Amino acid sequence: LGSAPLVVGPMGVGQVVDAAVTLMRRNFGYLLLVGAWGMAASALISVLAETAFGSLAGVDEFSDLVAPERSSGAAIVAGLTSPPYLVLSVLSSLASTLGYGALLVACGGLIERPHERPTTGQAYSAALRRLLWTVPLGLVMGLGALLFIIPPLGLWVFVGWSVALPVLFIEQRGPLASLGRSRTLVRRSWWHTFGVALVTLLVMAVVTVVVGALMAAGLAAVAIGGGAESPIALTLIGTLVFSIATAPILPAFGAVLLYELRAELQTTIDRILEVDHLYRFFSF
Repeated sequence: LGSAPLVVGPMGVGQVVDAAVTLMRRNFGYLLLVGAWGMAASALISVLAETAFGSLAGVDEFSDLVAPERSSGAAIVAGLTSPPYLVLSVLSSLASTLGYGALLVACGGLIERPHERPTTGQAYSAALRRLLWTVPLGLVMGLGALLFIIPPLGLWVFVGWSVALPVLFIEQRGPLASLGRSRTLVRRSWWHTFGVALVTLLVMAVVTVVVGALMAAGLAAVAIGGGAESPIALTLIGTLVFSIATAPILPAFGAVLLYELRAELQTTIDRILEVDHLYRFFSF
């Protein structure tokens, strides 16, 4: 790696952001490679679903792609609700979740053992062992979303669950245990975690806008040049580039936040033990 190990301890919001960016910058190629497998599979399945049953069904020319109103609305709705489309959508989601999990495992390995980072195969193997557990975890969090009927309560709960997915993949826990562990880690650092989550979303939004603008410019250039013989291929390439380029962001921030909260909790425990030790010493 050629750099000093990334030390993650109790930090401020800005330091967490800096550590996550540093983690991505030092290992950008490695993280792109790890994420590419899951994200590429997800993009391929997604484009296949859209081509066969969704909004790209029957698209033969670039003009159809940039003017979707020409397509039959009823046909698109029928395709989007068909069982094959739904199955392919689930498979696409699982593939992207697997890639996300592998990236979390990779980021955790880089933080714990920077000179013994896991191979791509090891990262996916660890992520695969917890992939199906993301389904009940997602269901519980989906039910929790109902709490946003009372916005402050919903926000409080979801910030408490901020590191549930990193815990699931990095610490290899079950879904309910991951939610409980996340609550324990965040309990004394709610505002801190909220700040990190907010900055993470802002970073993701900026990157999404920039990458999306570049892709839109590319589509416009192709349209003006009239060189798009295969709009489906163009869509696939754009989806692949976007998915792979943005994939490492959330895992890097999530992993750094998890390890920072763990360090903060350990510091609190050490202080409590120190006070207890002093109390016992002077009580005699």
